[in-house]
Amino acid sequence: MQQHVGTIANLQSAGIIEINVEINMAQTHRAFELEYGVGETDQLHPAFFAELNRLPSMPDTDFVIHFDRFVSTLESDLRAEEQWMEDINFASVREHRALHAEALGVLHKAQARAMVGDVGLARRVVELLPEWLADHVLTMDAPLAAALKNTVGQKQQTAPILNAA
Repeated sequence: MQQHVGTIANLQSAGIIEINVEINMAQTHRAFELEYGVGETDQLHPAFFAELNRLPSMPDTDFVIHFDRFVSTLESDLRAEEQWMEDINFASVREHRALHAEALGVLHKAQARAMVGDVGLARRVVELLPEWLADHVLTMDAPLAAALKNTVGQKQQTAPILNAA
């Protein structure tokens, strides 16, 4: 089992805070492979992580194109998650949205730099994103998936039963 020790720096210009984190990459990848048993949420993560895994090895010209698509895909996925939260009146919707906005802010800053040929920040974000995602999946997406699953279960229990005549 490979272990990596990394430093996460707040990539936003205000207040750089460094946190030392020890990451067990095998556990991180298992966290990404979680399937929640709710069809919609299960569809979002696999393609997203496959693209995230491809980005680091790309040459800069390809990286810029694929990073742009990656950010667009993530925006779409997060909008879907946020709509599900609204649909079920999810208790932590504000906190969850705030984390999405913070992550997208960093990604957009990196995307803007990459568009003008400076891919350093974007590559660093891609390198650090799995750490953030591992925490987000376990602390935010798992409770959302449980709430969605519970809501689906409740709807199935209260759905009218049609009798065949």
